Amino acid sequence: MPDYFKALVTGVSIEYLLGKFEFHSIVSEKSGLINDTKIAKFRGLTIKIKGSNVLLQGSLHKYKNYGEHNYNDFNYSELTEVINDLSKVFQVTPESFIIQNLEFGINIELPFNPDLIITGLIVHKQTKFSCLPVEATNVNSRTFVHNRFTIKVYDKGLQYNLSQNLIRIELKVTKMIHLKGFKQVLLSNLLDIEVLKALKDLLIKTWKEIIMVDFTINLKSLKSFKKREFLLSAKDPSFWINSTRNTRYKNKIKLQEITSYFGEDQQQIIADAIELKECQLFNT
Repeated sequence: MPDYFKALVTGVSIEYLLGKFEFHSIVSEKSGLINDTKIAKFRGLTIKIKGSNVLLQGSLHKYKNYGEHNYNDFNYSELTEVINDLSKVFQVTPESFIIQNLEFGINIELPFNPDLIITGLIVHKQTKFSCLPVEATNVNSRTFVHNRFTIKVYDKGLQYNLSQNLIRIELKVTKMIHLKGFKQVLLSNLLDIEVLKALKDLLIKTWKEIIMVDFTINLKSLKSFKKREFLLSAKDPSFWINSTRNTRYKNKIKLQEITSYFGEDQQQIIADAIELKECQLFNT
């Protein structure tokens, strides 16, 4: 479901906002000069006023939870409630929020430690993973940063010290051109079930594009030395990054065959779980 967003708010009265929220100006530590940007916080969201522009950013999911967290489920009726509430708070329509960045993702509960999945994620296309912080220093993560979007997979349960084995898979679009078919994305678009389904499909497609070495592959059954050697090479990001497109494609098929025959194919299992859970969230 949609979560983090950054939007330009059009048609809103700045005078009204200044009277409703407590804004603070930014002071430069170097020069001591006051920046013309004013900032206010509201239920986990940040409101910025710079000149005649008003920017709003933060997590829709956390907003529902009064800025506290986004580890529980966030369904369609709650998303609708949040969007309508933001419209009332800012005294504009949902069409007045022009989205500039959009993150959508989902929390999936696993019957094992999410690290077993996370450490098996190697590359996405030709991009090696990086380990960016996830608001908690002890949380293992894999982040694949591209020009138009970023994929992040991490242990949501560990982030919030939960007893659940909860993995978070999210796609953050930083250039809206990545969302094909949209000249402009408005907050009101997120009320459209068909739009949400398209975002879900893009999330699943991107998840399945990641090269993953499945921890369930039974190495004892993998008697072929060449296959064992291949599997060892597949864990090295440079093996994929330095390959030609054609070689990478062939090796991905080879890895998939080994995974399907000697493992459980957790990547597909998780993809199916995303599909099922999103459908449940859309209908509640």
